[in-house]
Amino acid sequence: MYARVTTIYASPERVDEGAMHFKDEVLPMLQDLPGFKGGYLLVDFKSGRMIEITLWATEAEMQASSEIASTLSAESAEVTTAAAIPAMELYEVAYQP
Repeated sequence: MYARVTTIYASPERVDEGAMHFKDEVLPMLQDLPGFKGGYLLVDFKSGRMIEITLWATEAEMQASSEIASTLSAESAEVTTAAAIPAMELYEVAYQP
């Protein structure tokens, strides 16, 4: 399994809007893509830091979703008035219970 981890430094007062955007816009768009296995959103309401984690069955399927992931990250940054362009990292999941 593979994971895309996107970090967004949002305006703290916009974290709730960012969370709703992830739930209502990001996840539904990704659910129809081949290999999508789920997603998580971690937030620090005080600092505004948000970490989006999406899981993919194969590296190829994760790579194939890169264009839409970039678009959705840019939308998330806009919704949350992020201070910087979201940072995106790719990982292989080494352990899963």
